[in-house]
Amino acid sequence: MAVAAVSTILLTTTLIFMISNIAITPATNQYQAFAKSSQSDKNTSAETVAKPTTDNDGTGTGTDHVAIVGVKHARSFSPNPIDVKVGDTVTWTNDHRESHTVTSSSGFDSGIIEPGQSFSHTFEKTGTFQYYCELHPSMEGKVNVG
Repeated sequence: MAVAAVSTILLTTTLIFMISNIAITPATNQYQAFAKSSQSDKNTSAETVAKPTTDNDGTGTGTDHVAIVGVKHARSFSPNPIDVKVGDTVTWTNDHRESHTVTSSSGFDSGIIEPGQSFSHTFEKTGTFQYYCELHPSMEGKVNVG
């Protein structure tokens, strides 16, 4: 009986140690978080990878990624602001543990984005597009399209 109790304690301690040493860290400017699905116009589709980078090739045909990182006001979205070209698609991926939205009075609204899900929007004209989370209005972001 004593051996079973000691084994249980060792197993529990080992698991706690293993869990406490897990960390999500950026590697070479890319988040190693994978989205379970992509939501475009509120329909789900293929798996995507969230990267806080832009295509920056000047063609305006790339996909730019924004991570939803939490309820941190202007730091809720990363990067924020994001600079893109006309014709670029921005994909927001919810890397947070709570549900969020990406909502703009400029005509795009993700609906609810569950943890691990994504939403994409293509910017067809120049301008500054501000957005926020309907569930957490203090979460604010901006897309600069040039």
